[in-house]
Amino acid sequence: MNKGLYLHIPFCYTKCPFCDYYSISNAPETWLDTFTDVIVYQLRQLPTKLDTLYVGGGTPLALGQSRWERILQNLPEAGERTIELNPEDVKKDNFPLLAHFTRLSVGVQSFSDSVLKTLGRDKLDYEKLLDLLSHWDVSVDLMVGVPGQTRDEVLRDLISVVALGVPHISVYPLEVHEGTPFWGYYRGWDWDDADLLLMVEKFLTEHGYEHYEISNYARPGHQCLHNKIYWHDEEYYALGPSAAGYVNGVRYKWVSNLRLYVESAKLGEPTYEEYVALSWEEQLSEYAIMNLRLLSEGIRKEDVEKRFGERAWGIILSQAEGNAFLNIEPDKITVKNWLFFNRAAEAFV
Repeated sequence: MNKGLYLHIPFCYTKCPFCDYYSISNAPETWLDTFTDVIVYQLRQLPTKLDTLYVGGGTPLALGQSRWERILQNLPEAGERTIELNPEDVKKDNFPLLAHFTRLSVGVQSFSDSVLKTLGRDKLDYEKLLDLLSHWDVSVDLMVGVPGQTRDEVLRDLISVVALGVPHISVYPLEVHEGTPFWGYYRGWDWDDADLLLMVEKFLTEHGYEHYEISNYARPGHQCLHNKIYWHDEEYYALGPSAAGYVNGVRYKWVSNLRLYVESAKLGEPTYEEYVALSWEEQLSEYAIMNLRLLSEGIRKEDVEKRFGERAWGIILSQAEGNAFLNIEPDKITVKNWLFFNRAAEAFV
C-alpha cells in the first residue's frame, strides 16, 4: 500500500473571490516564521521516505524562499513530489526552489481575459508555461461554469493546453461557497451543463488523454500518483491548518485556525476539527466510493479481498445489486456514466 503526505501552506498573496480553502492573505512575517518552525518540527516526526508528497494551499510560494529552504531540508524523500503554483509564481527566480519537485500543478483556470477578470486571477503566458513544460511534469487546472464564460472560451482553453503539450489536465466546474465574495455575487448560480462537460471529455480523449478520474485527464504515464492514493483509499499524512489525513483507519482534519494549530503543536497537544476511527464497515464503504471515482479501474475484486478479506467482495456485490448506474462485472465494478457518479455511489453509503 502506498503512503503520501499532504502539506498545506495557508498563505496567499491575495484571496481569490471564489476560494473557500483555509488561507490567509498578507500575513505578518512573524506568522510565517512561526508556522515554518512548527512545520519543520512536525516533519521531523514523520517517516523519511514516502511514495508521494503534495504541497498545496493557499499559495505555497507565498511562504518565501528562506522559509522554504528550511522546509526542503526536512521533507521526506518521495518518488513523486508535487507543488501547486499560481501564474504569478512562474518566474526564473523560483526555478531553483521548484527543482526540488518533480511535478507542478498550475492554477491556470483559463486563458480568457474576461474569465480571469471574473475570477480575480492573473494570466499565465504561453511562453512561461512552455518553460515549465521543458523542466517538469506539469498539470494544469482549468475552470468551467464561470458566469459569463462561453463555450468557445472553454474550447480555446482546451486547444491551448493540448497544443502546448500539457500532459495532465484537471477540469473543475466553479462551485460558489457560502462565506466567499462570490456567494454575495452569484448565490443563485446553478451551473449544470452536461453537454459542455461531454464536449470537454470528447475533445481531450480524441487528443490522446485518458479520462481516468471524474475531473482528471492524463496522457499515458502522467496520472497523478498522489491523488490516486486518495482515490485508492490508501494512507496519507497531513500537516498544516485544515489539512486532512488518513492513517491506521483514522480520518483526521487539523483545526482550520493558524493560531490554534501553532499553539497546540507547541504544547504537543494537536487540535483536530475531525478525528474519527472508522469501523471495518465504514472503511469498506469509503474504499468503494473512492475507488469508483477511477473510471476504468473502479472497485477491483482482487484488491478488495486483499485488503478486507474474501467476504468483503460479497458485501460489495450485494450493495451494488440493483443500482442502474453501475457496471457490475465478475472482477470489478465501475460507474456507467461519470456524470451520474453520485447516483452510482449511493449504493455504498
